Amino acid sequence: MFEYFPGSSLFHRLDVRTKAVGFLALTLLSFLFTSPLINLLLALLCLALALSVGISFARIQAKLKPLIGILFTVVLMAGFSYPPARFESPAARHLFFSLFGTFHLTTGGLLFGLTLMLRILIMVLASSALIYCTPLNDFLQLLQKMAMPYQLAFVFTTAIRFIPTMEQKTENILDAQRARGAQIGSGKIFERIQTYVPIMIPMMVVALRISDQLAVGMLNRGYGARVRATPLKEIRLASIDYLLIVLFLLIIVAGVWLNRQGFGRL
Repeated sequence: MFEYFPGSSLFHRLDVRTKAVGFLALTLLSFLFTSPLINLLLALLCLALALSVGISFARIQAKLKPLIGILFTVVLMAGFSYPPARFESPAARHLFFSLFGTFHLTTGGLLFGLTLMLRILIMVLASSALIYCTPLNDFLQLLQKMAMPYQLAFVFTTAIRFIPTMEQKTENILDAQRARGAQIGSGKIFERIQTYVPIMIPMMVVALRISDQLAVGMLNRGYGARVRATPLKEIRLASIDYLLIVLFLLIIVAGVWLNRQGFGRL
C-alpha cells in the first residue's frame, strides 16, 4: 500500500468525494463484466492513472511482485472450477480435459480466471493511486460526512497512516536480525515460522511504544476536548468535481445497462 505524496496533478487537486466516486465506478465496472478484455482495458486505465499521479513503474512492479503466486493460483483454480454449462458463448464452453470427472478445465474457466486476476490488479492499482494523491485528513472528513463517528473515523485513518511506518520498522528489525546471523524465511515451513518469532516480539514492543506515544501526543493536544472536531482545511467541491461526479455516475449507469444487454459476458 502506498502512502500519500503531495503533488500538483489533476487528481491531487480533485476533491476526495470525486476520487471516491471514480474509484467506485472502476470497481463496479470490473465486476459488471466477466470479459477479460474489458477488464484488461480497465487495468490499463488504472495503470495509466497510477503513473499519472507520480507512482513510478518500478515501484508498481515491486508492490505487485508478491502477488504473482496468488494471481497464478486464482487463474488455475478458476480454470478447473467452472463447467462448460456455466458459460454462454460456444468458445468459452470448450473443454480441454476433465479431472476425476468433476473438475473441468475449460476455456471459459481460464478466461474467467484472468478476469479475476485483472479485478485484483484493478483494485490494487486504483486504491494505490487514490491513497497516493489524497491526504488522510481528507479521508477523515469524508468518513465524517458519511455520518461515521469522529472517533471511529480517526481510528480508521490513523491505522492506515501507520502502515508505512510499521513496514519500515519491520524492515529495520529484519536487517538487525540478519546482521545477528538469523536465517529469516529459510528451511521447512515450521522452521520458517520459528524464524519469524524473533521478529514478532520486537514488532509488538514497537507497536505498543508507538501507540503509547500517540496517546500521549493526543492528550497533550487536547483530543476529545471538543464534541465536534474542526479540520484545518475543509474539503470543498469545485466545478470540475461536480462535472466528474456526474460523468462517473453516467458511466456506472451505462455499465449496468450494457450488463443487462448481455455485453461483456463469457
